Amino acid sequence: MNEIRTLQQKYRDGGMSRRDFLTAMGALGLSAAAAKTYLTGAEALAETPVKGGTAIYASNLHGPDDQMDPIVFTSGIDYTRGRATYNNLTQMLDDMVIHPELAEEWSANSDATEFTFKIREGVEFHDGSPFTADDVVWSLNRHLGDDSPSVIKAFFSNVVSWDKLDSHTVRAVLSSPDSDLPAKLSEKQAKIVKKDTEDFRQGIGTGPFLLESFEPGVRSTHVRNPNYWRDGANFDALEVTAITVVLCWV
Repeated sequence: MNEIRTLQQKYRDGGMSRRDFLTAMGALGLSAAAAKTYLTGAEALAETPVKGGTAIYASNLHGPDDQMDPIVFTSGIDYTRGRATYNNLTQMLDDMVIHPELAEEWSANSDATEFTFKIREGVEFHDGSPFTADDVVWSLNRHLGDDSPSVIKAFFSNVVSWDKLDSHTVRAVLSSPDSDLPAKLSEKQAKIVKKDTEDFRQGIGTGPFLLESFEPGVRSTHVRNPNYWRDGANFDALEVTAITVVLCWV
């Protein structure tokens, strides 16, 4: 099966022709009919995605404590809503490497006690307001201090402050070295929100979907962000709902 997947991937990536794919599948002992079935699957996956429709995600981990404030996210349903609504400075992709997201680039001093992040220009929040360094500083300083409700505040215990250098540059000052800071900023709770947000149930973020409605413990609905700063979602809408599991003993 691994050999078949490898061949399908190679075909999808343009690394072999249709004839070579069928020949290789035959060499694995598959019949012509079976080989064509796998070929059809590979071709379907290689097609350009078609935009439209609604995706529905359901979770059994839900309740009245469902959140839209990223710093207190604790469940899969929170994480899903957060990814739809907000962005991080950095992100961890399938290659397990840290990539830029709202931060275009970053650098550290020689002992990893200061990190400077250049953030993207031209990004807008869902309400049309511009995304700036002020939003980054406000969002990430919320994780600091003993009184912070952040569930990941221990990750940033050695961060002294987040400071604005100019409208699109911020700096983190640390009390001790931490080369993992960019990776920590990709965490689900380290989303960037609009400065001075008081009601997180409105879901004002920079993410691929606009929050249309939110009922904790019930569901939320989201629509594609038409002004997303990068290639947006293929779905027109997203519904995040709940499945209630009832256990009965007889």
